[in-house]
Amino acid sequence: MKVVSTILILFCFPILGFSQSRKVLHIKKASEKIVLDGSISEKDWSEADSALDFFQHFPTDSIASKATTWTKLSYDDKYLYVAAKCNDFLKSKYVISSLRRDHGFIGNDAYGIYFDTFDDKTNAIAFGVNAYGAQRDGLFSNGGGQSANTIWDAAWESKTKIYEDHYIVEMAIPFKWLRYSSAKDQWGINIVRNNLKINEQSAWNKIPLNFNVSSLAFTGILKWDKPPQKAGQNISIIPYVNFGTKRDYYSNPSNGKFKREFNFGVDAKIALTSSFNMELTVNPDFSQVEVDRQQINLTRFSIQFPEQRNFFIENQDLFSSFGFRQIRPFFSRRIGIENGNLIPIYGGIRLNGKVTNKTRVGLLNMQTAAVNSLNVLSQNFLVASIQRQIFKRSNINAIFVNKQAFSGKSELIANQFNRIGGLEFFYQSPNNALIAKATTMQSFSPIQYGDALTHMSFIRYQKPQFEIEWNHEYVGKNVIAEAGFVNRNSVFNRFTNGVERFAYWRFEEFAQFWHFSEKGSLQKHGPSLYLDRYLDSQFKLTDNLYRFNYLFNFRSTAILEFQFKMNYTKLKYSTSDPFGGFSILDSGAYNYTSLNVSGNTDRRAVFSYGYGAEYGDYFNGKRLSLKADFNYRFQPYANLSFDYSLERLTAADETENLIHLFGSKIDLTFSKALFFTTFLQYNTLANNFNINSRLQWRYKPLSDLFLVYTDDYNTPKIGIKNRAFILKWVYWFSV
Repeated sequence: MKVVSTILILFCFPILGFSQSRKVLHIKKASEKIVLDGSISEKDWSEADSALDFFQHFPTDSIASKATTWTKLSYDDKYLYVAAKCNDFLKSKYVISSLRRDHGFIGNDAYGIYFDTFDDKTNAIAFGVNAYGAQRDGLFSNGGGQSANTIWDAAWESKTKIYEDHYIVEMAIPFKWLRYSSAKDQWGINIVRNNLKINEQSAWNKIPLNFNVSSLAFTGILKWDKPPQKAGQNISIIPYVNFGTKRDYYSNPSNGKFKREFNFGVDAKIALTSSFNMELTVNPDFSQVEVDRQQINLTRFSIQFPEQRNFFIENQDLFSSFGFRQIRPFFSRRIGIENGNLIPIYGGIRLNGKVTNKTRVGLLNMQTAAVNSLNVLSQNFLVASIQRQIFKRSNINAIFVNKQAFSGKSELIANQFNRIGGLEFFYQSPNNALIAKATTMQSFSPIQYGDALTHMSFIRYQKPQFEIEWNHEYVGKNVIAEAGFVNRNSVFNRFTNGVERFAYWRFEEFAQFWHFSEKGSLQKHGPSLYLDRYLDSQFKLTDNLYRFNYLFNFRSTAILEFQFKMNYTKLKYSTSDPFGGFSILDSGAYNYTSLNVSGNTDRRAVFSYGYGAEYGDYFNGKRLSLKADFNYRFQPYANLSFDYSLERLTAADETENLIHLFGSKIDLTFSKALFFTTFLQYNTLANNFNINSRLQWRYKPLSDLFLVYTDDYNTPKIGIKNRAFILKWVYWFSV
C-alpha cells in the first residue's frame, strides 16, 4: 500500500510545478560553405540570430554575466554549425587543466552547448571546448542536473582562436551523431560558459543557483526554419586488434617466459532511424578501460565502481538507472567481469532509442564464455526495458532482466537462472523543484521462494535556501539480482561458513539549509542533517546513522566542512573487522561517535589540495582516518596528483592496525591527440603495489593506438606478481 499511495500522491504534484519563460534562438540554413577558421567572417553569421544576454549562475543567479558571450547557429545538409564569441576584460592567462579530450568542464575556461533534440527535458547531447580547443562531449539523462557522461564520444570538428580580449569558438557537428525527429522544428537548447578568470559561470537561459547548469528543466528553444531531415546512412564499423605479452610470476615463479596473446574483434553502430540505434559487438575487448581507483571499504558490504566501457554508454539510463543506488536489477559491470577477473564475451547486441516522441525502448543481449579455471559457466544476459513519458518531464518505466547459464556444450541449464521484473514511476516537476520516484521489483529463481519482492520510494523538494529528501526501501530476503546489485540482504555466518538471507527496511531523511552572502569571500554556508536507518522484517533497528554537518562554500571554490556522526550497529553474528581481520567483533549492539573536518583549497590555482580527518569510536575501539590529495598543474601540458589515505584502528585490547593507501597520477597531454598517463597505487591492506601506464595516440577522430604497461608487486617484499604489455589498435570506419 505504501507504493500505491506514494504513486497516487505524486500524480497530484504536477499542479505545483511551473516553469520560467524560455528564450528563443532561430536557426536557418546556410547559403554558403562555412569554414572553421576562428574568424566568423561568413555572410551567414552576420545574418544569423544571436543568443545574447547570458545570466550569471555562479556565484549568484540574480545578475547578468559580467563577461559577455554571444552564440549563433546555422546548418547545411550534413552539419549543425555553432559560432561563439567569449569576451574577456582581464588579460591574465586562461585557466586550462588539460588538452585531453573530455577535460573537466568546471576546471577550465570553457564554452559548452547542449541540445535536447526532442524538447522533452529528459535527455540531451552536450558539446564543449576549452579556450585552447580541447573537445568535450557527453550525454545527459534523467533530466540532467549532473555532469555529462563523457565516456560517449562523437566525431565532430571545432576551432578556437584566442584574441587579445576574447576567444572565438566554432563547431561543426554532423547530424548523424544527433538523435532527433525529422518532424520536429523545435529543440531544447542551452549554452553555458565557465570563466575562471573572474570565477563566473553563466548560462543563456537562466538557471537557478541551486541547480546544476546541466539541468534540462531550464532550456531555451532552438527554432528551426524547417525541421532538419534525416542525415542519411549512418553506419560505423570499429575493428580492433590487440597484441599483448604477460607473465604471471605469482602462480608460476619458476617459469621465466612471457605468454604472448593476440586478439581481435569488431563493433558496429547502425542508426536504424535518426533516433533509434543498433549496436553489435563480436569478441569485444575492454582492455582500454581505465584502472579503477582503489578504495578502502570500511563497510560490511560491497561497493560499486562506475561503468566505463563505451559499448554500454549510449542510452545507458534505459538499462542502468532503474532502481536505487544500492538496489539495481541490472548493473552492466556484471557482464565480462567476475570477482575482478575479465571473462571473455562472445558477442552481443543493443537496440536503444526512441520509437515515438514519447516512447523509448532498450534491448540488450550478450553471451559470455565459460572459464573453467575460475569455475565460471557460460552466461547469457538479456535486458529489455521500455520508458513512456507522461506529463511534461516524467515517465513510467518497465524492465525485465534474465541471466541464464549454459553448459560447455552451449546447452541451456534449465535450473540455473536469475530473473527480475520491475515497474517504476519517475516524476520531475517542470521547475525541477520536486523530484520523486517509486519502484517495485520481483526476482525469480529456479526454486521459487517467497519474500522476493522489493519496493522503494524517494522524494526531494529543493529551493535555493533549502533542500529536503525522504527515501524508503524494502528488500525481501530472497531478492536476488545476479545481473544487478543488491548488497545488504545476505550475511556471511562464520560459524556455519554459509550465507544467510534477511529482509530489511531502510529509511533515509535529509535536510540542508543555506544562507547566501552577497559580499565577501564566503558564497554560502549552512547546516544539514542526515538520518539513515535499517530495520529487520520485524521493524527492529539493526543500523542507524545520525550525521550533522556544517558546510562553508567560498567564492574561490574552496570548501570547509565540519561533521559529527552518531552510529548504531547491531551485529547478528560475530565477525572479523574490515581492517584485515586482525580482531573479532562479537555479536551484539554497538554505539559509536566521531568528528570529521574536511575541505579543499581553490581548485583554480596551479597548486591545490584537499584534506580530511576523522576521529572517534569504532565499534568497541577507536578509529583515526586521514585523507589528503595534492594537485599541481603545468598548464596545459601536465597534471600531477598524489592521494594518501590512512586508517588506524585501535581495538578494545589496545592492539593497533594501520592501513595506508597511496595513489599518484601523472597525466601528460603533449597535444590534443597524444596523451600519456601513469597511475601508481599502493595498498597495504592488499599488500599490493600497482603500476598502470598508458600512451594514447588519437591519429584520427575516434581512432586510437594504445600502448599499455601494467605491473603488480607483492609488498612489503616487493616481489613481482604479474607484468603485461599491450598494444591495441582501433579504427573507426564510417560507411
